[in-house]
Amino acid sequence: MLLALVIEASLLPTAIAAPREYATAPTPSWVTPSSPSSGAPRAETPASTSSSEAGIADLVIDDQLRVGRTAEHYIRRVRKVTSPAGVRSAAEFELLYDPAYERVTLHHVVVLRGDERIDATKTATVRVIESESSRDEQIYDGTRTIVFLLADVRVGDVVEFEATVAGENPVFGGRTNRRWRLDSSRPTAYRRARIVYPSSRPLAFRLSRTAVPTTSREVGADTEVTWEAHDLPAVVFDDDAPPWFTPTIGLSLSEFTSWADVARWASTLYSFDVPTNGPLFAKIREISSAHATAEARALAALRFVQTEVRYLGMELGEHSHRPHAPASVFAQRFGDCKDKTSLLVAMLRAMGIEAQPALVNPDLEAHLDEELPSPFAFNHVIARLRVDGREIWVDPTNSFERGPLGREPVRYGRALVASPEETGLVRIDAQPVTEPTTTVHETFNVSGESATLDVVTRHTGEDATGVRRTLANRTRDALERSNVEFYAKAFPTVAVRSPFVVEDDEATNVVVVREFYAIPHVYDKNGRFDVWAHSIQTLVGRPQTTRRSSPLSLAYPLFVRHEIEVEGVELRPLDDSTVNDGSIVFTRHSEKLPKGLLLTFELRALTDAVPPEKVAEHVAARSKIQDAVDWFVVPKIGEPVKENPAHSAVSIAVDVVLIVGLLIVGAVVLVRRTRRAGRRWRWRWRRARSAGEVPARAIRVASRHDAERRVFDGKWECGHAPPQGTSQVAWASIAFGAVRVTSARALCPSCGQARVRYFELLRDDDTPRDDRAGS
Repeated sequence: MLLALVIEASLLPTAIAAPREYATAPTPSWVTPSSPSSGAPRAETPASTSSSEAGIADLVIDDQLRVGRTAEHYIRRVRKVTSPAGVRSAAEFELLYDPAYERVTLHHVVVLRGDERIDATKTATVRVIESESSRDEQIYDGTRTIVFLLADVRVGDVVEFEATVAGENPVFGGRTNRRWRLDSSRPTAYRRARIVYPSSRPLAFRLSRTAVPTTSREVGADTEVTWEAHDLPAVVFDDDAPPWFTPTIGLSLSEFTSWADVARWASTLYSFDVPTNGPLFAKIREISSAHATAEARALAALRFVQTEVRYLGMELGEHSHRPHAPASVFAQRFGDCKDKTSLLVAMLRAMGIEAQPALVNPDLEAHLDEELPSPFAFNHVIARLRVDGREIWVDPTNSFERGPLGREPVRYGRALVASPEETGLVRIDAQPVTEPTTTVHETFNVSGESATLDVVTRHTGEDATGVRRTLANRTRDALERSNVEFYAKAFPTVAVRSPFVVEDDEATNVVVVREFYAIPHVYDKNGRFDVWAHSIQTLVGRPQTTRRSSPLSLAYPLFVRHEIEVEGVELRPLDDSTVNDGSIVFTRHSEKLPKGLLLTFELRALTDAVPPEKVAEHVAARSKIQDAVDWFVVPKIGEPVKENPAHSAVSIAVDVVLIVGLLIVGAVVLVRRTRRAGRRWRWRWRRARSAGEVPARAIRVASRHDAERRVFDGKWECGHAPPQGTSQVAWASIAFGAVRVTSARALCPSCGQARVRYFELLRDDDTPRDDRAGS
C-alpha cells in the first residue's frame, strides 16, 4: 500500500489516544538526505515561494522505498507557511496505515523559525482515528489514521516531517507493488522518488507523462533507482476529463513480471472447493431442480447473488484482495465484488457450468493495455461464464439488472481471468448501441385553450437498470411531485390527471413510465406555448472548461430519442437538421400529421471522449444542437408555425431582449432562450447544473485541499462574499455508480446558508492510500 503524507484542514470526529500505535527512532541509515537540505531558507526557490497555494509552499517532497524482507517507505515533507491561510493546514499531519501488517515510525517533526530549530516530535498532540476510509462505499478495511497536531505554527515557519511506514500486505506473497504520483496541486521546489531493492528481484518500473527519466546504479547487491526534479510546476486539472485520463506524472513499480504472472497469483486467491453439503449446497440443488437448462440455472444463480446478497465489504488485511469463502458469503448474505463473484462462481461450478473470476478496471477499460502488470491495475471483479458454447461476462454487483442472461453487455474493455492458464488481458467485446436506450414521447392534445399531456418514457438496457435504481431509492409521491414541478415551469396550471404508471418487463429488461397531465390554460399571454426536447438539451450543455489540455468526457454509450407530438393544431413541418462532429450525431425530423405535427430528435455518442484539439469544434456542434432543440413555438389554432428568423430552431441567446419592431401580426414573437430543467429518471437528465452542484457533475480535483479552495471560490448563492479562513468544511463520501464522490459542506457565517459542492478526488500525495483491487 502506498502510504502518503496528507495535510488536511479538517479531521474526522472520532479519535482516540493510542501511544503504542507508532514508535520513534532516528532516520534509518539506508535513507539518503534530500537535496536541498532541511535548512529551510536555503531550500526556497522562486517556484516554491512565489507560486504557493492556499498559504503553503512545498519545498521538499521525498519518498524512498527499501525492498527487502519487507518494504519500508520513508516519507519526508518540508513546507513553508506563506500566509495565515496556510497555518492550519501546515500544523496538521496525517498518515494512513493498515495495522494488520504495517508499522509507523516517527523520526522527527521540526519547526524552523529563522535560525531557531524547534523540535516538535515530543510536544505534538497525537491522535489515532479509526478512519475506515471507504466506509461510505460500504467497505470496511480496518485502516487507521495517525494525526500529528502541532502547536504554535506561524507565518514564515518551515515545517518538516519525517516518518517511515514498514510492512507489505501478505496477500501479495512478499512481492512489492507501488503507484506514486510525482507532481502535486502546488508547485514543488524539489521532488524525489528513490527505490532500493535487491538486484536479484525482478522489479519493473514505468513512468508516465514526464520526459525526465529515472537513473539507475548498482550499490553492492542492490539496485538504486531514482527520479528527481527541481521547480516542478503544479498540475492543472480540467473538469469533465474521462476517468481513464490523468494529467499527473506517475511512477509505477511492480514485482509481477507479466499479466500471466498476475493471473497465476489471482487464481490462488479464488481457489475454493465446490460445495457438496450444507446450506449453500441446498440452495444450489434448489436452483438446479427448478430450472431445466444450464442457461436458466446460470441466470437464476446470477440474480440470486445480485439481489439477495447485499453489497458490503469487510476488507481487513489480506481481504483487500482475497475473497471470503463462498459458504461464509452465502451465510452472511453480504460481500463486496470479490465475495459476490466467488459465491457465483462456486454455485455455477457446482452446477457443472464453467465460470471464472476476472479482474477489471471500469475506469481504465481498454486503457489497461497501457498499464504495468500489477494487481493495482484493477479495482473490480466480475465473472466469465461459458454456457452452451457462449462466452458471457456478468457483473454480480449489478443488483438492478434484469433480462436474459448476457443480454446487457459488460463494458469494461479488458479483463484478466484469474486462471493459471491465462497469458494476458482478454478483450471484452461489447456491441455498440444501435437503438435508443431511452425514448421520451410527449403528446400534447390541444382543445380550445386547454390541453392534455401524456408522457411515455421507455427505457431499455442500462437505462432500465438506472430507472429501477431510482425507483428503489425514491418514493412514488416524491417522483410525481418532482415531475409535475418540472412541467409547471412551462405550464403553471398543469396538474396530474392520473397517477403515473410504471411497467417493468423484467424478462426483456424494459421499463416504461407513463405520466398523465391536464393543462387548463396551455397558452401564455402571447397566445402560444413552447415545447422542447429537454432530454437531449441537458446532455449538450456547454462544458465548464473549453480551453483544455485534457480530453472531454462524454456519456457513452448514449442513444436518446425524444418525440413531441402536437395534436389539434394545424402546423407546418420544420426543416430537418443534422449535426455530426465525429463524436456525437444529432438529427431532427418533423412529420406532418392530419391535425398536428410530430417532431423527432435523436442524439447518439460515437465515443467516450473528445480529444483536446477537437473540443472547440465539439462545443460548436453542441451549440448547434441547442439551437435545434430549444423552444418550438406553437401558435393558436389557425396560425402557421414559424421558426425564429435568428435561428433555425426557434431559439436565441439568453441575453437577447424582446425587439418591439419585430412584433408584427402573424409573426412569431421572439423570446430569450431559457434552458429548461432536465428530465427526471436518469441522473444525467436532471436539471442542468454548474460543475460541482450535483454528484453527476462532480469536479475532478487532486485533493481535499483543492476541493476546499473551490468551495470558497466566488460569490455564494446567498449573495454574501465567501468566508475567509473561518468556515469549517464537513466532508462526506458517496458511491455514485462506479465513482466515489466526496461532498464538501460549509456554512455562510453571515446568514447560515449551506453551500455544498461535490468532488471526485484523484490519487496523489494528499491521498493516503494506494489504488486497490477492492470493490
